[in-house]
Amino acid sequence: MKISLIILTMLFSISVNANQRFIDFAVSQAHSKNFRNCDSAIRKVFEHAGGSDIRVNVSQFPNFKDSLTMTSTWGSKGDSVYVNATFVKKGNSCFYNSNAVATFNKSCVAQSQDDSFFKYVTEVGDYVWMQNKGGLNSYLKPLGGSCIVTYEGNGVTKF
Repeated sequence: MKISLIILTMLFSISVNANQRFIDFAVSQAHSKNFRNCDSAIRKVFEHAGGSDIRVNVSQFPNFKDSLTMTSTWGSKGDSVYVNATFVKKGNSCFYNSNAVATFNKSCVAQSQDDSFFKYVTEVGDYVWMQNKGGLNSYLKPLGGSCIVTYEGNGVTKF
């Protein structure tokens, strides 16, 4: 599994072999907080989870049981992804927002050229804002000779 392949599959729904056990584990973590009916949204966010290990932390506001935040890392040493996703149930829908973070061992200039689906928007402070035609945003931040990239996506599923 390579970070760039995971990010591309997250963005463009390219088929990749995920670890079904990891996906099931993420759903079970939500169920452990009695958060149900958003299984398809959780499966969508975690559909590319792979590598050698996964960790999922689940949190909720005590008096607001219709939302859940999942913070997760998965992958292998040198090839891992951090994801933070929030799920909100409203009516018969589950809305979600997800941020995936990956570090690439190249400059942000080189990374922006490799992410050719994204176009430059602006720069704010240390960040370069990019966006693809579908409205998905990415934020690039240089760190030494590497580039930290945050991808932001959202969606809705029915239950």
